[in-house]
Amino acid sequence: AVVNRNGMIELIKQFEGFRSDAYHHTGDVPTIGYGNTQYLDGTPVKLGDTISESDADALMGQTVDKFWDKLKENPYIKKLPSNAQAAIGSFAYNVGPDFFGHPGFTTITKAIKGGDLNKIGEAMQLYVNPGTQFEDGLRRRREAERQLLLKP
Repeated sequence: AVVNRNGMIELIKQFEGFRSDAYHHTGDVPTIGYGNTQYLDGTPVKLGDTISESDADALMGQTVDKFWDKLKENPYIKKLPSNAQAAIGSFAYNVGPDFFGHPGFTTITKAIKGGDLNKIGEAMQLYVNPGTQFEDGLRRRREAERQLLLKP
């Protein structure tokens, strides 16, 4: 299946939101555009940086493609339907492209290896930073990802 790239990008945009001025999103990590913490060349975002919406769209698209290049090589993700791949791409944009197989991501890794979309959707719900100011937004995002994941 070919990933539903547009579906992935729309979902990411919906939950990341656009900010033209660099800001501290979590901790001391400056963030800009649609949740980018660095530019494509690896240069970190600095407070005081600004970006146009069209440049942010391009940066996000390039970041999604870079993440997807990593994810699409995964034999378990490769087997999943297009919308499921897009949902996992959105998840990876939020938690990082190296989540698969890493400590802290054993439940979702196991679910993806099993290939059961319902179990993958359930596993996604665990990654919501309980007790933080981000929990409600992450719960909404994980539910939207689950809905995309299960969409035929």
